[in-house]
Formats: sequence, structure tokens, C-alpha cells
Amino acid sequence: MFLGHFLRSGAVLAGVGLVSQPAVGYALLSIDGVDVPADTRIISFKIDLARVTRQTVAVCHLPKRWVLTVSNVVGGPAYIIAKTPDAAAAVPGDRLAEFRQIALINQPASSEVTGVLTVRDVVGDGAERQVPLGPANFTIREVKACPPPSAWPHREHSK
Repeated sequence: MFLGHFLRSGAVLAGVGLVSQPAVGYALLSIDGVDVPADTRIISFKIDLARVTRQTVAVCHLPKRWVLTVSNVVGGPAYIIAKTPDAAAAVPGDRLAEFRQIALINQPASSEVTGVLTVRDVVGDGAERQVPLGPANFTIREVKACPPPSAWPHREHSK
């Protein structure tokens, strides 16, 4: 639990250890510009970084109760996968802002980020479907470190 909170607060990943925040040459990655209907729930995403960068450096922000997997295999797949095992933590389609400021990555040589959102319909049969993400669905902004938690997008909680 402590490690998960620590990582969500912007701790930096380096191999199997943790190091301090980076000084320069990084980019903040956000999912943006996707039309997801409000009557769906976002239950997972995968971001493919293979053509862009060699390493995810830090996890900056994820919605509460989401689980993250990062692959930084040198010369192999580079991706970020996040999902919620809890239906109550699924993010409504009209709250895409919760997927801003996700991760700090090595400064990319290009903006060829791709991926997929998995959404579940709230009405009807509750079917899951995949929404492809292309370079236009990501914002990559040069930064020195993850933003502080006070700058994270926050989700309104209802009972």
C-alpha cells in the first residue's frame, strides 16, 4: 500500500530500485482528445511507447484504485497498461481529464504514441469495446518532473 501511494506521488522508477526526481529531459504524457460517451465507463487503457521512448521514468497520476503495469524492456516492448479491478472505480467517459499527467517518460524523438481505451457500456448489455488511440489522442509536454499532487486532476466522489 505504501509503495503504491509512493509511486502515485511521482516516485521515479529505475530498474528495480527507486531514485529521486529527474532534473531535465523528460516529457509528461496525457491522454486527451478522445470522444468517449458519458454513458460508458473507462475500465482500462494501454499506451504503446515502443516507437517513442525507451523508458517510463515515473508514474505521476492515476485515478484511485487503478493498477498500473509498466514495461521498459530495452530493445523490446515499451508500454503502460492501467486498469481497475473495481467496477466502482471505472471512470465515466466524460471525465477523460482523469487521464492527464499519467506518466513521465524519456523525452520522445517523435509523437508516435498509440494505444487503446477499453470502455464498458452502462446502458444495454454492458458490452466492452476498444477505442483506438492515435498520436492526436495524446499530449506530450516537456517538463523537469511530475507535477505536485495539488495540480493533479481530481475525481469527484459520490456515494
